[in-house]
Amino acid sequence: MISIKLSSQVNYNVPSHDWENYHADWIDLYQALSSNGFEYDVLSHGNTSSAYADFNFDGYQDIMIYSNLADGENVNKHFLIYDENTENFNISVDINFMDSSEARHSRKTIVGDFNGDGKPDVVRPQGAHDVGLGKPTITLSNSDNSYTFRLIGDGPDMQSHTVCSGDIDNDGDLDLFFAQSGEQDGFLINDGNANFTWKWISEIIEGFDDGFLYPDGNYGPYGIWSSEMTDVDQDGYVDLIIGGSYQNEPTHPHLEGPSIFWGNDSGKFFVNNSIALFNDLDQLDYLPNGNRISVSHDYAVNDIDGDGINDIAIFSETRIEETALFQVFKGLGNREFEDMTLEWLPDYYRLSDDGSQPGYVWIVLRDIDNNGQIDLVESQPRIHQVNSVIRNSLHWEWNGSSFSNVQLSVDDETLENSLKLYPNPVTNILKIDSNSVAISKVEIYSILGKKIKEINSNFSFITTDNLSSGIYFIRIYSENGLTIRKISKR
Repeated sequence: MISIKLSSQVNYNVPSHDWENYHADWIDLYQALSSNGFEYDVLSHGNTSSAYADFNFDGYQDIMIYSNLADGENVNKHFLIYDENTENFNISVDINFMDSSEARHSRKTIVGDFNGDGKPDVVRPQGAHDVGLGKPTITLSNSDNSYTFRLIGDGPDMQSHTVCSGDIDNDGDLDLFFAQSGEQDGFLINDGNANFTWKWISEIIEGFDDGFLYPDGNYGPYGIWSSEMTDVDQDGYVDLIIGGSYQNEPTHPHLEGPSIFWGNDSGKFFVNNSIALFNDLDQLDYLPNGNRISVSHDYAVNDIDGDGINDIAIFSETRIEETALFQVFKGLGNREFEDMTLEWLPDYYRLSDDGSQPGYVWIVLRDIDNNGQIDLVESQPRIHQVNSVIRNSLHWEWNGSSFSNVQLSVDDETLENSLKLYPNPVTNILKIDSNSVAISKVEIYSILGKKIKEINSNFSFITTDNLSSGIYFIRIYSENGLTIRKISKR
């Protein structure tokens, strides 16, 4: 089942990070694509070209997606419109779409209102692996509710790995940042009508003293593969988070680690007004065998612990093949952060030694299940791996003092509605009413994520008199999947 919410009165004039993390629906992209006959390349790589927004203005979020994703090939563009009656998506032939340019596959896709008309637009870089370089593209809304697909900006042909948006120059519209690990990195500054002027990274971020020498005579760093813009410190100015691959030696012209460049009223960023969240050369002590970051891919910002200060989550690949690292940094205020990965995040280091290539790409940090607690998840509930195995998103949920590891079921709503746990709070006996759903196993976990008890039979009445008073998580496995409930023990 796909969970879709009404999107009336949506403001698309927000940084792309904020749209993705605070507003866009958590759509089951795999189901939407597979039910419309899309094949392997789109199922396994479509999450880099998918855009979620209300494209037909009916109050429900839809999907725009590319197909024909081979390097150097011209893509096909599709709108998948949500049908509230069937609760699914269908390829639309009704949207008036003027396709004025060919384009290649994108490594990232963002949504925003770039021409100030209150409607969603879509921006993508194009090109990859030195094949089919080109200028970025925009799917731009028009006054008659049609869309035009065209190239934007006067910058170089490139193959950017990342794009993000935010109001850099404080004029009320969304500007753009692109990077491809050096030599062609820069910004497209918006005039408010989706007309963009290219500025090299060295023109907007001042103070690099080494790296690639840009045409303006100033330097920019190598190794930028990922970026986001959002107001991290909540001072009213958009901040720029960039990272990717980092220094191998202290003298290398790369960043030390994922870095935040603080926004201000000048329309520029400055090296001497930035911080690195960690120095990768120091070798994080929680990575085994001296392992280090290969590439940081994504960043998500939100107030995890409810103290009013933004915290940051990061997803990176590491240098050991088929390993991934997820990190969380607690905001302390005054633009300071503390690495809380060990204290807050169980199973932060992911090893895929079976060759499955799990396909981690994007992370989202928000209350995804509307239960009042922040979740850290991937960008979609199910992921089609490159080996054609379908897996559920990684899912951590804040429990008040740390994250607990949660495994999503394919159809959580069916399972949630079929199970009743009572009494809660419980004293001696916890009763489970499964409404004829066959339960296979029940596990009880402490609030710190430690398994306390496993039950393999007699699920209707579970003794709890041996549990200490406190909060516990009940993991219930059934024929419909897994659900997790929280109980209090008196």
